[in-house]
Amino acid sequence: MKGIFFVENSNEYRAPDTYLAYVSPVDDVQDLYVKLAETLDFPNYFGENWDALIDFYRDFTWIEQKAIVIFHENLSGLSDLELEKYLGCVLICLDTWSDGLEHCISFVFSHQDERRIFHILSDKMNEMRNV
Repeated sequence: MKGIFFVENSNEYRAPDTYLAYVSPVDDVQDLYVKLAETLDFPNYFGENWDALIDFYRDFTWIEQKAIVIFHENLSGLSDLELEKYLGCVLICLDTWSDGLEHCISFVFSHQDERRIFHILSDKMNEMRNV
């Protein structure tokens, strides 16, 4: 899928002139919000909920670099439902920036989360085809 990559560890993914947001392992959804806000330097008014995350994923005006890579070391602390909701936000973000004019966004996940993420994404794609 365009904009989604998997690597063994964070040292494998480097790119010049890129804003690299490294998100350390998360314990739960609240921890995900906090770590995303810190690593992506979200403005203070971030509401720490899915809608607020989508709003910020559609903006990024405070980041100067065109290329933004959001690297997740480990999302195993999220329940399946939370991961599904988060991946929905990821897909919305990728769709928003698909033209690549202002920003080019990539999400990099650990190989240890790959099977779980692929399973959820394939279910989401099937749902979209059936609509």
